[in-house]
Amino acid sequence: VIGVLPSGVSLNATTGLISGRPTTAGAYPVTLRAINSGGMGDASLTITIAEKAPVITSPPTANATGGALFTYSIEASNNPTSYDIVKGAATWLSVDMVTGQISGVAPLLSFVVQQQITLIANNGGGTGTTTLTITITPATPVITSPIIAEGAANSPFQYQIVADNLPSIFQIGGFPNGYSVDMNTGLITGAPTAQDSFTGQIFASNAGGAGFAMIQVTIHRPIPEITSPLIAIGVNGSAFNYQITATQDPESFSVDLVPPGLTFNPNTGELSGIPTRTDTYFIQISAGHAGGAGFATLELQIADPPPPVITSALEITANAGDMFSYQITADHSPTGFAAPSLPRDLVIDAQTGVIEGVPLKPGIFEIK
Repeated sequence: VIGVLPSGVSLNATTGLISGRPTTAGAYPVTLRAINSGGMGDASLTITIAEKAPVITSPPTANATGGALFTYSIEASNNPTSYDIVKGAATWLSVDMVTGQISGVAPLLSFVVQQQITLIANNGGGTGTTTLTITITPATPVITSPIIAEGAANSPFQYQIVADNLPSIFQIGGFPNGYSVDMNTGLITGAPTAQDSFTGQIFASNAGGAGFAMIQVTIHRPIPEITSPLIAIGVNGSAFNYQITATQDPESFSVDLVPPGLTFNPNTGELSGIPTRTDTYFIQISAGHAGGAGFATLELQIADPPPPVITSALEITANAGDMFSYQITADHSPTGFAAPSLPRDLVIDAQTGVIEGVPLKPGIFEIK
């Protein structure tokens, strides 16, 4: 044989048999030659070695965890040149068609599920396929709700267990009698009757396992009850003061509205100042401590001020030719003064209410 035979193939020069197990696909042109005493004869031969279709050899099963990155490599014999998958329900997967690397983030589930995909490996000799079964196990829940809870005696207690990774069952341990949990929603409820402090356990589970945390529960004294009057009356332009009072020694106070001209002290519960607008206000007031707050609605009526009543002397004697001064005084905070019938020698300050001047003509004058 003149030329290169396929790898793994050889010639028996005595018998003329070309045989073997070829290992490399391709076309191999050679010249055949037969020799005897009379000479030799040649002929051309092309040996074509076809590729074998890939045979997938990677494992037929794999495991994934919900919410986590999953990877898997398609492996196959006979030198695949490309890869692919048929996803079916596993739409969360993708494949690198050159390397055969499969990857994706497994879906969050609260139960174990199996999904099947078809693996594909191609070359010039054909296509190899097989089924891969992926078992997705839920990730173990991790509790994310606060590990401190507070309540008040004589008030309903509630605490919501929160966890990631789709828990399906909730449980508690170490809680006193009177507390319970909704196993489906994780809501803990109770009806404490006295101050208390204890440590309990909370659990959130699914088919992947159970998440666990310790929780410190403090039950404070009862929630304050507002005892101050719920109707208050003030006068526009006059000093006003209202004090929130409540039972159970509140530590802080609040209002949801402060009328114009007033200020509020959240530490003392005092609403005070000089109101500047006539109106009726409905104000939500509260008094609280660490265990909670009591609320009530205060009706605050700010009225127009009554007309001024003059309180200064209504009879006064002056001497003609001497300097005269008179101060008009009145209650209810007057904002201006007038005296339209003054003798022409006297004048009034409309802002201060002072009448003054030097009267020149004796007589009795009635001034309004």
